Amino acid sequence: MKYKTIVFDFDGTLVDSNQLKLDAYLTVFNDLFDETCEQIIKYISGVSRRTRQEIIRDILVVLKKERLIDFSDLEKETEKRVSEYGKIVERGITDSGGMPGAFDLLWQLRDGDWSIYLNSGTPTEPLKRIVNLLIAAKKIPPLQGIFGRIGEKNELEMKIGNLHSIANQEKLHPENLIFVGDHNNDKEAAEKINCLFIGVVNGYNNWVSSDDFFVVKDLRDILLFLERRDE
Repeated sequence: MKYKTIVFDFDGTLVDSNQLKLDAYLTVFNDLFDETCEQIIKYISGVSRRTRQEIIRDILVVLKKERLIDFSDLEKETEKRVSEYGKIVERGITDSGGMPGAFDLLWQLRDGDWSIYLNSGTPTEPLKRIVNLLIAAKKIPPLQGIFGRIGEKNELEMKIGNLHSIANQEKLHPENLIFVGDHNNDKEAAEKINCLFIGVVNGYNNWVSSDDFFVVKDLRDILLFLERRDE
């Protein structure tokens, strides 16, 4: 099958943002850092697939229950810290060089007339701001579409829905897409719509290539893999 439409997850796939996001949560609570650092790291590690609003709100509830912080309005305190978190992450990602080979691959795909999309668990508006900054800095080429999280919908269901939307936009059957990601949710979403999945190895998944799916450490290897499939 000749593919010409490719969809990427964002965090941990195109940009090395997992550690950056953990650091951002700690910075958001740095007014309590000495007392809560270990608790926050332990809490975040168990809920990393939830939204930033859910994570920060729940941390605040725990800290208040343990009398480590005081505030009068949970939602206002949550929104204040969510806003600060978003600014830290956006600055960090736009200053980054991306995962190994990621930005080079996007330019190679653009030159090869591929349709390039994002399908990410990052909320849509912050995702668009980050991507537009990367495009303005000429780190990555313009994309055909940016699909992120809207509301607090289950991430797997959201990614499956986004893949269907991308297929509709391209007037393709979903199995004609390639989805590149770094998490089991990404792999499962690809399996649900029966499209080709390519995994990106990072410090959080430790994937290896198998008969089930191909994995890369340097994203530029994706084009070589696809060329060999077409032979």
